[in-house]
Amino acid sequence: MGNDEIVLEMIEALGSLGLEKITDIANFMYESENVPDEMIESILIALPKKPGTIDCKERMAISLMSHATKIILCVMLNRNKSSY
Repeated sequence: MGNDEIVLEMIEALGSLGLEKITDIANFMYESENVPDEMIESILIALPKKPGTIDCKERMAISLMSHATKIILCVMLNRNKSSY
């Protein structure tokens, strides 16, 4: 769950209505070329590649963001890939 407190099961439960709404949001963001600040926020966590590592070079970063943001970003990424 991200900062919007929406869990994936909530999105899945919406079925086709949820897909339609997420598509509307993605289309609006794509056409306006604007991503709301709330969707840009994420939490970065540095995980060690090897146990006990303290050097930053030996860590990988993962980003925690809301499920809705992940879905919309995947839609937009795929849309950009198909336009080339």
